[in-house]
Amino acid sequence: GDLDTQVPPAQADKLAELARARKKAGPVEVVHIAGVNHILVPAQTGEAEEYTQLKQKTISPEVVTAIVAWLKKSQP
Repeated sequence: GDLDTQVPPAQADKLAELARARKKAGPVEVVHIAGVNHILVPAQTGEAEEYTQLKQKTISPEVVTAIVAWLKKSQP
């Protein structure tokens, strides 16, 4: 999630860059989801202190959609 303050989204971009640079690099995809925090739920600030005050505590539908799309593409 783009609001992740524990593992900044820029780290995913860096990992993707490193993966693409490998000799036998496979396809690499990074998905940024706006308004989602480290625990993959919608948030305002992304700070851990906010977790107990979140109204929605289930994984964001956008996250689920992105995971399902990846699984479908990854199946032989």
